[in-house]
Amino acid sequence: MHKYRPILYIYKAYATPAVRLDGSTVITNQYQLVKTYSSAIMEFIAVTAYQNQRIIQMKKTHNSYARGQRGASCGKIYDTVSNGAHI
Repeated sequence: MHKYRPILYIYKAYATPAVRLDGSTVITNQYQLVKTYSSAIMEFIAVTAYQNQRIIQMKKTHNSYARGQRGASCGKIYDTVSNGAHI
């Protein structure tokens, strides 16, 4: 398990016109950091291993990214074709 504390960065964007060598104008964006915010209330713990069997089963059932928890046949999306019958 790992404990994380997100940091929120707030930037102000400025649209600045710039003139190219050929005379055309292009808009460029420049950013200025306004505020950085982090708080203990934003902390969370990422769980990588579950001890509760009901939670493990729920994760297997509802989480499409939990392929490592499933059996060998559950992760297959297609059936294999024998003898090259279908091309």
